Amino acid sequence: MALDANAAYQNALLWCLTDNPAYARKAIQILNAWANTCTVIIGHDMQLAAGLNGFKLVNAAELLRHTSSCWSPEEVATFTRFLRTVIQPPITDFATFANGNWDAACLKTLLAIAVFCEDRPLFERACTYYRSGSGNGRLTHYVINEEGQCQESGRDQGHTQLGLGLLAEACEVAWNQGVDLYGEADNRLLKGFEYTARYNLGYDVPFVPHVDTTGRYRHKKIAADQRGKLSPIYELVVNHYCGRRHLQAPASVAAAAQLRPEGPAHHCDHVGFGTLLFSQLATLPEPSLHK
Repeated sequence: MALDANAAYQNALLWCLTDNPAYARKAIQILNAWANTCTVIIGHDMQLAAGLNGFKLVNAAELLRHTSSCWSPEEVATFTRFLRTVIQPPITDFATFANGNWDAACLKTLLAIAVFCEDRPLFERACTYYRSGSGNGRLTHYVINEEGQCQESGRDQGHTQLGLGLLAEACEVAWNQGVDLYGEADNRLLKGFEYTARYNLGYDVPFVPHVDTTGRYRHKKIAADQRGKLSPIYELVVNHYCGRRHLQAPASVAAAAQLRPEGPAHHCDHVGFGTLLFSQLATLPEPSLHK
């Protein structure tokens, strides 16, 4: 499913960039195949499967519905039912039992489904969860303090960046609907990105022992596992906080500069290609990091 979701999204994107209908037809073929054959998502990681892959599928569908005449109304209706009956059920109650990246995957995809289906109550419910939900994916449960330490900072740096990137993608969906989740809790998300980028660029950061909302995940020190392996998640937040809001984000800028141009996400976790998709800054601000 992950590879098909990538292929559907990337072909839809290529169609929009090149105007070559072959890309649109391939994306539609993939969406139709899943909508006509997949009836349920089950298993231990069904929230991740539906959340991470569903996000790309619904974004591919959003691009196609508004740009291509190749996708018939009947096919769109079938795909919409697929979203409602297959993708939405595993994520509808989020993933309050797990690390925050699971919760965040559910959150961003519920927002995307709400937009595609024009479901305002679902959209508002997901926004409310971002602000005040019970699980680890709530903003202030994931970025746990003003210093920017994250719920998974003591686990490993790959999962920490995964969770942050998923929350940022949720914020971007909301922003495009006129709702500013980026600014919640005094730009807490930016603080999480800055803390994580700074640590992964080799700088010291403070750490306080932390127990998550489930009581299962207890960390006494920051994790060195995967330190320095930057994920392609930084262009999006740099574009928003520096480009739109004219705020300082020196560590995120430095991380984006190392990755530029951002490529595909690790293990199909994110949309990736952030330089292409999000950056309105031809030249990144000069980062001013100090030990």
